[in-house]
Amino acid sequence: MLEPLVPLGTGPFLRRRAAEFGFTHATLRTAVRRNRIIVLRRGVLVSAEDRAAAAAAPETLHAQDIQALRLALHRQNVVAAGTSAAQILGLDFLDRPPPALIVCTDDPGVSGTHKNDYYLRSAPLPAEHVIRRHGVPLTSGERTLLDLASALPFKQSVVFAESALRQGLATKAGFDAILDAAEGRPGIEQARKALTFASPWTQSVLESVSHVGMYEKGVILPKWQQAVIVNGGEDAYLVDCLWDHLPILVIGEADGTEKSVGVDRLDTVRRIRAERHRHGQLLDTGAEIIRWGWYEANNPEILAAKINAGLARALERSRGRFSV
Repeated sequence: MLEPLVPLGTGPFLRRRAAEFGFTHATLRTAVRRNRIIVLRRGVLVSAEDRAAAAAAPETLHAQDIQALRLALHRQNVVAAGTSAAQILGLDFLDRPPPALIVCTDDPGVSGTHKNDYYLRSAPLPAEHVIRRHGVPLTSGERTLLDLASALPFKQSVVFAESALRQGLATKAGFDAILDAAEGRPGIEQARKALTFASPWTQSVLESVSHVGMYEKGVILPKWQQAVIVNGGEDAYLVDCLWDHLPILVIGEADGTEKSVGVDRLDTVRRIRAERHRHGQLLDTGAEIIRWGWYEANNPEILAAKINAGLARALERSRGRFSV
């Protein structure tokens, strides 16, 4: 006798639907015991194949967990919000994403609640604030950032906002519009500060953390992702940061380990050699180069001292070079 089959792509389903796929009470219990059917929540199931497919990426796995929660709550007007929306959108997190699911509804008469593994919030959800990703509804990029930046510290908010901007999930104009529409909302001023400050040009969490550290310590802010001409104008390299207010250019490079780690040992060696060649080419332009990593970025005083020292060296060099 053929075993009942849940079509791949069905996703989470209510236990009462099991009969549609050919399960009896006994065969369903056997399938659960043999891990062919997985219990996500009380009364909510998913096939092992669908669970494995979702687990291929954090975004799809979290989306599946949100869908299971929506079914368990027996409410369709529930959308992923806050850090859950951020995970499904694929935003970069400064720290490990929290395990709790965050959902929101604007159903009348529903108040927020907190269970062991989820938060249900009650808040207005205009149609333009809701999108769909990976089969579930969630707050849009701009609305997600508004919610996060209204509640989180400045650095975390900027990391989220700059991630959304560089991935094209939000725009500066979109931030301006949603901030204006949310005037008077609790936390709006701290959200405005973070979303207005966020740059669309940083390219990593390390750069975002560095950006915040420079700002908080009063360092002159650089231009991000600028081209520097090398080889007498025959070539150019894109650098993370550029200070061009002095006669000598000052280049800043935020060096995370991901820049030099390749897919295998040979690729890693090639990357390291290419970076050494690039560094030499940039030095040949006469520029001052400042490099830092996570240690400095996580210690803004040290980062500021390093950058200010580099700027001071460039200034002294320019005075010597251009004095008569």
